Amino acid sequence: MKTMVSIKVILNSLILLLLLLPISVSAQEGEVKNDYQKSFDEFNTSINTEFTNFKSKNDSIFYQFLEQSWLEFELFRDKRQSIPKPVDQPISKPTKTKNSTIKPIERKTMLQDTGRQLILNGKPASYQAKAVVNLPDIPTTIVDFYGLKIEIPEQEQTIPQYTVISNSDIASYFKNASNNDYLSITIELLQNMAIDGSLNGWGYTELLRQASANLYTDTNHQVLFTWYALLKSGYDARVAYSNTDIFLLATFDVPIFYNSYFISNNKKYFIIPFNSQKGDVESVRSYDGEYPSELSRLSLYFQNLPSFTNMPAYREVQYHDDTITLAYNSNLKDYYSSYPECDLSVYFPPPLSNIAISSLSEYIVPKLKNKTEVEKVNFLLDFIQYAIDYKTDVEQFGSENYLFAEESIFYPYADCEDRAVLLAQLVKHFLGLKTIAIIYPGHVSLGVNINETIDGTSVVYDNHNYYIADPTYIGAKIGMVMPEYENTTPEVIEF
Repeated sequence: MKTMVSIKVILNSLILLLLLLPISVSAQEGEVKNDYQKSFDEFNTSINTEFTNFKSKNDSIFYQFLEQSWLEFELFRDKRQSIPKPVDQPISKPTKTKNSTIKPIERKTMLQDTGRQLILNGKPASYQAKAVVNLPDIPTTIVDFYGLKIEIPEQEQTIPQYTVISNSDIASYFKNASNNDYLSITIELLQNMAIDGSLNGWGYTELLRQASANLYTDTNHQVLFTWYALLKSGYDARVAYSNTDIFLLATFDVPIFYNSYFISNNKKYFIIPFNSQKGDVESVRSYDGEYPSELSRLSLYFQNLPSFTNMPAYREVQYHDDTITLAYNSNLKDYYSSYPECDLSVYFPPPLSNIAISSLSEYIVPKLKNKTEVEKVNFLLDFIQYAIDYKTDVEQFGSENYLFAEESIFYPYADCEDRAVLLAQLVKHFLGLKTIAIIYPGHVSLGVNINETIDGTSVVYDNHNYYIADPTYIGAKIGMVMPEYENTTPEVIEF
């Protein structure tokens, strides 16, 4: 009996032990888990201590990258091909017009649909609502951008005292900028102005440069601000340094010329000089990588004029026996002078300003009255052939220098491609006809899609006949080609 009680006690003890065992194990597991979580949290905190102030994971990653990954890059420079052009404007001779139809070669450009508009934060501005920005009660400065004015917060005027510019200096600027609320507000305000002003990527960059000059007296600080704002707006921009200069660089949607560049990840990053920077150094140091976000090339292409304030200026031209006063928007002309030399396809689409059109209309519209379509084209041809004086770019500027239509009214001379650009805008505005650029070796002309068949030379493009209209060839009517190009297959640019 005593033995049975002992066994029962032992069994009960074993059962109790088995019942208590999971609780004990669970408690131990919980203790281990808590210890593991504590260790992980401590580890996670330790590795992220440097980045606790960053508001963006991308910024923290990029900051670490800026501190470490820099390389030396050799710089290159592309010159626009010098095209031999006639020193004197060629004159047509009375000959029978030859009939011929040519199938041209379509000239490929780098224009992409996503690169033809303003990109902000990786998305086209046309798809974005403007940010609602409340300006804090702090000191502000007024940015005057070709008559467009905007109020932005002043930044703390701490001019960096650079002894030796280093990777860590630039990384520190990026870190400080990422945590500067006033800087974020400033960029949002400038983005809103860019949308309101119909600016493309280049126009937005120029706006940032003007704002940087308002905010900072130090050129390197201006460069860093513009770089940071472009990155935050979704553009593929970089900085590089050499000696005491920090340079801004960017990729573009079309080829540009004369600006130094380096190649990284199979892309050309072109220097955009600030103030007195020459940008003609042989090499620079820059980071070997990209900001971890979707970035776009800076767009040079545009079809709608920026909404600059009208600032009329005037020039007189002589057309046969008539003296004509032409007007242009000097704000627009000054903006064009900031443009880098780029692919010819960029120059054809932008229209003339309302000021210029108004002055031209006063003279041209009465002359077109009661004329046929062909007669109207011939009048516009004759007008540019005789009213706009001819001189090659090398004679006028010292090198190839394409002009927008507005610039051809301002400058005293225009050569073949400039005259073709201007004629394209006159034909579009006054006649509503489609045109294409006709590119010969050493010469640029225009093709006009008229609604009737005439004697003369035309090119077939997109199943339409475009008759040659050469504003350089004095006395030439629509359909006439300079003799040296009669058997040449041209390239074409559509716009």
